[in-house]
Amino acid sequence: MLPKITTMRSLDKAQMLQFGKYFIAGGCAALIEWMVFWLFSSWLQVFYLFSVAIAFIVATTVNYFLSAFFVFVRGKHRRGVETLLVFLVSAVGLGLNSLLMWLLHGKIGILAMPSKIVSTGIVFLWNYYSRHKFIFGSTSAQSDQRPRTRH
Repeated sequence: MLPKITTMRSLDKAQMLQFGKYFIAGGCAALIEWMVFWLFSSWLQVFYLFSVAIAFIVATTVNYFLSAFFVFVRGKHRRGVETLLVFLVSAVGLGLNSLLMWLLHGKIGILAMPSKIVSTGIVFLWNYYSRHKFIFGSTSAQSDQRPRTRH
């Protein structure tokens, strides 16, 4: 179930700050994902769905570190559990990303890069919601007063 957010007013300041920070972290990861995708699919001529997977893994790793240290507070789960959950959520995201690329590029015929940008935006929302709800919790790294734990 997705959160019921009808207006920006329904978000408190901490949630808006956290989403803004995730947008920045996700934007950095998305740029890296798009560059890796382009490198593999266009320059190295790797099949586009393999390129999607490679780029997604690289971007997920970058996003994990940015999210764990910049966006969310660690401590809800031990590091090993947290990492496993991030990659499980990301596996669903990779499946969604691949499905969207297959549909948009493979079936409809939209160019690969615009298809990749659209699929990234949709998967971004999935990733934020899942990390916020199930992995890291609801507080922002800088709005929480607890000491950040490093397991």
